[in-house]
Amino acid sequence: MQPFQPLADARCSACGAAVPIPPGAKSVHCTYCGNVQVVNPSIPIAHQVDQIGQAVANVDRYAQRVAAELAIPRLTAERNHLAHQIQSLMAQNATAAYHNQLIIGFAIGISGLFLSTVVSTKVHPLLGGLLLLIAVASTIGGVVFYRNNVRRTGGKYAPHLAAAHQQLQRVELQLSDAYRRVSS
Repeated sequence: MQPFQPLADARCSACGAAVPIPPGAKSVHCTYCGNVQVVNPSIPIAHQVDQIGQAVANVDRYAQRVAAELAIPRLTAERNHLAHQIQSLMAQNATAAYHNQLIIGFAIGISGLFLSTVVSTKVHPLLGGLLLLIAVASTIGGVVFYRNNVRRTGGKYAPHLAAAHQQLQRVELQLSDAYRRVSS
């Protein structure tokens, strides 16, 4: 047999002390001042429902706090990984931009060299025409390369950088939310 468990506590109308209400009791006796109170049967049930609601709310707050505490290390590691990935992509993008500039410069340099050779020297007309054709093709090739690889796309790493930045923002929002839940 289980020991006596009161359904709820009420407050004494005379002294304010907590008075346990046993199941089925019609009246209760305050152990502090001796005051006798009639028990309204609906009050203990309403009080119990309120206590259960508060307990559920406390469990929910505790579960959210624990979930946030568990998420913080994972989100921090993910944020650090994304920051490293962004730095790596930015370095690769800078290297690619440098290589693109070298290629464009080389194409324009070849164009200038062939054009100056054609203009400054008297060469065979067929050879001069060939050099002029190479110069024009180099210039057009450099411009097309620039248009396709640099200007239009912003570099081949631009989409990866944009995606990594968006993911980093999402993780930072989740991390700040987790810190807020832990501190409240």
